[in-house]
Amino acid sequence: MLKAKLGLRVIQFCFLFIVVSGFAQKKDTIDYSFLDSINIDELLKFKEEKSYFKFQTSYLTNAVWAGRKDTAALPYLTPSIEYNHKSGFYIGASISYLANNNSRIDLWSLDAGYSFDIIKKLNASFYINKPFYNSNSRNVQSDVSFYTGGTLTFENNILNVSATGNVMFGSESDFNLILSLDHQFNWSGKGDVNWTIAPVLNTYLGSVGYYQNYRFKRVNPRNNLPQTVNVTISSPNKFQILSYEFSLPTYFDKTKWGIFLNPTFAIPVNPVITTYRVTGPNGGVIIPESKITEQISNTLYAEFGVYFKF
Repeated sequence: MLKAKLGLRVIQFCFLFIVVSGFAQKKDTIDYSFLDSINIDELLKFKEEKSYFKFQTSYLTNAVWAGRKDTAALPYLTPSIEYNHKSGFYIGASISYLANNNSRIDLWSLDAGYSFDIIKKLNASFYINKPFYNSNSRNVQSDVSFYTGGTLTFENNILNVSATGNVMFGSESDFNLILSLDHQFNWSGKGDVNWTIAPVLNTYLGSVGYYQNYRFKRVNPRNNLPQTVNVTISSPNKFQILSYEFSLPTYFDKTKWGIFLNPTFAIPVNPVITTYRVTGPNGGVIIPESKITEQISNTLYAEFGVYFKF
């Protein structure tokens, strides 16, 4: 009996270690009593949910990623459709229409992923995303051609702790890590009405090869030179803190539909420096090593929308 109890405590410690060192991002409340008595049947039990389609339309006031943005605001109107299977698998597609003087379809994308419970209140998910940017897009992520990542989530009564690992493939391959703390406040009204407010504090860390290529394209000296010249970007692509962001997602939910608002205040740090040089076809230097230093500033932006489930 003593050995059995000791073995049980070892299992509990291992789960706690995974939580502290892992990723996260799903929200609820936690019953700490599971630490005192873990039932093996509960470890393998997944919450059964109904499969459903979700149609959503949202408006984003500015396309901002890790505190980075274009000099001009890029507002997006984005309709999307998604199928969620009760097993945790989902697949979806969206189209983002640039709602300014340059009105056009600036981006459309395909998504797929899978979410599951490791144990009660410890969740994981994986996803892939294939974006298709307009060739004239000024989105700071327009150099990215493919995303993949994973999330690990631990929930508790005080603060939900989360972290998301994200790999971005393009002219450069970049890794990003998003560490998050949040707490949910839930209110239930008459019938199936629910309100949720979930303050979130995010810290973005990562490399910035995608952004250096974006910045260079925006001031590309090749535009004023023969196409035969060679351009070399030699900036160090180091892993660093990119921004701190506070958001206040608010949801009004009913069984078949809901509305949401998510205002965000982003504080970028560590300005990105892009170094490049231009040489001719014979190797002669046309533009010696030059630098583009990012001008950073705080940004307040928001997304709001409506969705329907069927």
